Amino acid sequence: ELKTVAVPCYWYSKGYPLEEQAHVALRTIRKCLEKLRASIEMLVLVAANPEEAELYESLMPLYFPRTQDEAWSGAAALPESCWHEWGEVAVEERRIQVSDRLISVRQDNDDDEDGPGNLFADGGDDDRSFLHARDDADGTAMRRLEGTMIEAETPEEARAACIRYLRRAREMRVEGEAIRFVYRAGKDRFDRHIVVLLGARLPALGVRDERTLPLFVKELELLQNERFVLVYVNSEVDSMESGTLEVLQEMLAVINAKYRSTLAQLLVLHPGLWFRAAFAIGRAVSDEAASVWHDSLYLESLEELASVLDLQQLRLPEYVRVSD
Repeated sequence: ELKTVAVPCYWYSKGYPLEEQAHVALRTIRKCLEKLRASIEMLVLVAANPEEAELYESLMPLYFPRTQDEAWSGAAALPESCWHEWGEVAVEERRIQVSDRLISVRQDNDDDEDGPGNLFADGGDDDRSFLHARDDADGTAMRRLEGTMIEAETPEEARAACIRYLRRAREMRVEGEAIRFVYRAGKDRFDRHIVVLLGARLPALGVRDERTLPLFVKELELLQNERFVLVYVNSEVDSMESGTLEVLQEMLAVINAKYRSTLAQLLVLHPGLWFRAAFAIGRAVSDEAASVWHDSLYLESLEELASVLDLQQLRLPEYVRVSD
């Protein structure tokens, strides 16, 4: 008889992260509706505030895609648990298998450890897998919530990091011209968008700064899947700054995961010896670096950059000209 259902967006207040709650809720709703589509006419997600509404709106396309592109993106990003019958989350290390031999037929025989009544007899790894946890389940959850793509130990963790950047990008405001480190600078003569990335202005905390990757992703999302040229300005970047290199590696991973088909070319201004060496190594050990940087163009001066793009249009900070 039930035709309509209302589900609150925030349904557990014991410290479970809201974003994880949203994934569980949408995953379960999708699987249930697949089985109950003949009886349920309407389902309403009830948000208590604008933040909850924005979060669910950002994740809805993963579970309820409206276009073929959204369907393919969701299929690539969602974890394996989404393909279970009911979309439940299974942490293998916390599963305890109970023996079917609950009561010993020879309880008074302490010497017969391998008898049919011994509850903890060696029945193989399948019977005792919970005693040999292969990973820390809580540590895995934290990597999913806070980890980066280059730190990810599994494809699922990498997808989770990318999705987190996309969600936070919608919440970020574009920074002012005096402090911004990434911005769009119109189009080139081939009608490709230009995105400028200033290495010297990257946040000091690197990938640990909650602004760094989301602001970068925000600029790329605003291009709406149109082709673009990325101009990385390495002027005044400390040759010993490992944080900058880590940020660039993470950005490469994001580009390779979501924007590789729309990146037309990468231009590097004032690369320097350390930059060349770092990414020569990166190309050797990383498929992502190799694929993105294969067609990169190194430009030693503003004069060389001017032969490719309009310098006035790029609106580069004064320190770049001084460095040149």
